[in-house]
Amino acid sequence: RNAESTLRRRLLLLTSFHAISSVISPLPPFLSASDLPWEASPVNKRSGKAVFDAVEQCYDVRFVTYLSRFLLNFDKNCQIWWFSRAGDIPRNAKIDKVADMRLRQFGAFSASVEVGLQEYAVNDGPQRLMQALLDRYTADASKDISLQLSPNEERKQQREVNEARRQIALLFGLMEKNQPVTQITKTLAAVDNATITEVVIESPGSGYAPGYGPPAVTFPLPEAGELYRTAKGRAVLKPSG
Repeated sequence: RNAESTLRRRLLLLTSFHAISSVISPLPPFLSASDLPWEASPVNKRSGKAVFDAVEQCYDVRFVTYLSRFLLNFDKNCQIWWFSRAGDIPRNAKIDKVADMRLRQFGAFSASVEVGLQEYAVNDGPQRLMQALLDRYTADASKDISLQLSPNEERKQQREVNEARRQIALLFGLMEKNQPVTQITKTLAAVDNATITEVVIESPGSGYAPGYGPPAVTFPLPEAGELYRTAKGRAVLKPSG
């Protein structure tokens, strides 16, 4: 319950960002259907079900659309494909025609993404999918000594990593079932990377004997995971009379 309430508060804070930016940054162009490996009604041979039917039981249209937009903003190969499809639009096309073609291209791209989700259309699929996205798009490039990033480049890279984490958390926050609550909470905590600045002692106790030293102070493990440092503190005792 505590994890779920914390998650809801964090997602509520991120919703303001989501409302302002619609869904991530302005959409780049997408692929045409002829360039994508998908069929109108593919069938999963292991289950005998149409792929789209199996996927939609786990991921709804909002999820697929958001994931498609995420890939077009954070995956370089998808961006290259999308921009290359601008060449399919006639130079003299009016704005309505351009919008229609782009919408069709986006629909084709989303259909391809939906087919790719069939591997994750099982109970533990959302957890595996979220971890796969985090591994691919939130790796810390500053730890790669071969890149030799400047301080400005490191800060820019960290901003992009945090934005990818934030968008992945928002993506899986759209799910109504099998939501990976623990992973979302951990991801948002990594974005916060919070620091304890004040501790309020509600019940300090009494009767500490001289010579035994101050009581031990412990803090919970970071919600962001073991890669983040656990807060440390020490008690300072003063005579009370």
